[in-house]
Amino acid sequence: MSPRRTLSCLALVVTAAAALAAAADESVRTTQQQSMAERGYVRHRGGWRTAQEIDLIERAERATLAQKEWNGRLERLRRQVEQPAQADRAAEEIREISDPAAVSALAALVAKDPVLRVRSWCIEALARIRSPDAVGVLVSAALDHPDPETRIAAVERLQLIGPHVAVPTLVAALRSADNAQVNRAAEALGRLNATSAVGPLIDALETQHVTVTGD
Repeated sequence: MSPRRTLSCLALVVTAAAALAAAADESVRTTQQQSMAERGYVRHRGGWRTAQEIDLIERAERATLAQKEWNGRLERLRRQVEQPAQADRAAEEIREISDPAAVSALAALVAKDPVLRVRSWCIEALARIRSPDAVGVLVSAALDHPDPETRIAAVERLQLIGPHVAVPTLVAALRSADNAQVNRAAEALGRLNATSAVGPLIDALETQHVTVTGD
């Protein structure tokens, strides 16, 4: 056999072996796909996931996108509040927000905006939303916001929603080591007329806090 024919035969063997290997790999992939499909898994972004996992991932992504959109929208509305020609409409838009995706953006304004009326509009919107996250922001504002008027505004909205949503957190705060927070919690419970908190309030009044100073 000539060298050229020998090389040609070897090339055919190598080609055939490669084709067989490729076919075997494809067969393995097909078998794996069938196995995963039978177990309820779907190929998604380079991995195997259940339909429920994919749904959760996509929901989280949509929620994150919606939150980012609200951040931008509220920034725009906040700028318009300072423009006389647009202030009334911007204020009304803030007050009428009812989308749960806006909670984090509203919470940021409640926490940091220097203007009381803007914080009050955001608190009104959070009370309109009434999702667990929105109520949580209201309770936190009623308890720990540094501005007394903002705390009162939050308490008033919680009163409309129902005092029961805030009482457990406020009662827990009565056991705080921070006297100022205890006083704020007691004040909020008083404004909510939370009769169920009378016992814990009495206990808080009787609690002694020992502070060590110097030596």
